[in-house]
Amino acid sequence: AAAGLAGCGLTDAEADGVAALYALPLRSLNLMGNELTALPDVAVGSAMTEHITLLGLKSNKLNALPSTIGFLTSLTALFLTDNALTELPAQIGQLSSLRKLQASSNKLRSLPREVARLKELELLRVPVNAIESEDRVSDALFAPCL
Repeated sequence: AAAGLAGCGLTDAEADGVAALYALPLRSLNLMGNELTALPDVAVGSAMTEHITLLGLKSNKLNALPSTIGFLTSLTALFLTDNALTELPAQIGQLSSLRKLQASSNKLRSLPREVARLKELELLRVPVNAIESEDRVSDALFAPCL
């Protein structure tokens, strides 16, 4: 199943409704093009943690991701382009199935070293950020396994 709420003008006031979607066995959740500045925490054992493979959060106003994002171990694609993220949580390294991570056009200063744990990662896009040097990306990608 999939839920498409792209471009619906959702704000943080509707975040409880978004959290209710976590109980559904969704494989895809598209929240692109809304006004969200934060996401509700993902509960351990919720249907979303077992089923979701695609999470689309492009073109919102997110300034952080919850650390509970790491519970989405079936996630294969995470789209974060065009937000206001200054960092990614270390728990991103727990997304063991992740193949695509797009986080262009944010305010990222670096990537967490835990990105090196993403063994299935095929595509990483982080241009148009505040990353000071390529070394900050290389350090994250080629860090010794933690």
